[in-house]
Amino acid sequence: ARFHVKQNEYDTIFASSSQFKSAIKIIRVTGNKAKKLPSIFNFKKPEPRIFSLRKLIFKKNVIDHAPVIWLPKDISFTGEATYEIYIHGSIVIEKLIYKALTSYKNFRLAKPGEFTKRATINGNIDLIQAESINDIVNTQTEKQLSLAQSQLDGSLSKVINNWRKEIIYISSLIESLIDFSDE
Repeated sequence: ARFHVKQNEYDTIFASSSQFKSAIKIIRVTGNKAKKLPSIFNFKKPEPRIFSLRKLIFKKNVIDHAPVIWLPKDISFTGEATYEIYIHGSIVIEKLIYKALTSYKNFRLAKPGEFTKRATINGNIDLIQAESINDIVNTQTEKQLSLAQSQLDGSLSKVINNWRKEIIYISSLIESLIDFSDE
């Protein structure tokens, strides 16, 4: 029998920059309970936007010595409290960190695109910019990359917002003509 764990959009989520062994991996943790990370790994909370070397300890075992950065919700990509941990790229270290995080209620592995989804929901980017991030990840040519990056910069969003303003203005003129047609 399969058990389905209900995934809440308010869960604190985490993900790694790579699923393969590498010199360095970045594990990003974002959500309402991300601020618990210092107590989970028994380290002193760093100042916002300052890389700080921390010893990651879980259940009295040292997992890694890693630079950690704290991004409060007003400066993070997702618009939520976020930690980034720059671990040594061992798959074992990554698994131990995942094990520690998932041992806490409402902490779970992020689904693909979920960080971008949260950034969109929280108003940090619009839907066109979210789509351009997907395009950048999946690009296969330099031309595709250039086009996707221009959309990420907001160039298409500006054009569409200008069209929106014009349409609202024109529709208000039409509506006023309909309302006051006999005068």
